[in-house]
Amino acid sequence: ALVAGVIPIRVAQAQGKASKQSMKYRDKPNNGQECDKCTYFQPPGSCQVVAGTISPHGWCVAFKQKQ
Repeated sequence: ALVAGVIPIRVAQAQGKASKQSMKYRDKPNNGQECDKCTYFQPPGSCQVVAGTISPHGWCVAFKQKQ
């Protein structure tokens, strides 16, 4: 599962931001994981990986917990 999450991120970084659809983005958290807890989230509403406006409480397959 980890490898599946890494490949889309590398593609997104190489080609610009990925679409919400390709990253399975949704506006609701997933089991406690949400964008404002992710390394890629850029307050107040954008992401290094996913294109468009991002909810701080959203989630996608690129989620990576902040250290």
